[in-house]
Amino acid sequence: MNQRKPGAIVVGVDVGGPRKGFHAVALQDGQYREQLSTRIAQEAVAWCRRLKASVVGIDAPCRWSLTGRARPCERALAA
Repeated sequence: MNQRKPGAIVVGVDVGGPRKGFHAVALQDGQYREQLSTRIAQEAVAWCRRLKASVVGIDAPCRWSLTGRARPCERALAA
């Protein structure tokens, strides 16, 4: 069942940890609207709220890497 409302904004957020921060992109009706890069979680939250995002998807590991290296799935995608 697809009940999308026209003009709906969806946001995807990549969590990169304290050094890399948060990188987010907003789409409206499937088209690029704007992006955000910040190291402050509250700024990412405020940005999503300002956009009135209908859906927010977050890409983040279940736990921090103990070695600081990429996860196997990230290495496979980069290959």
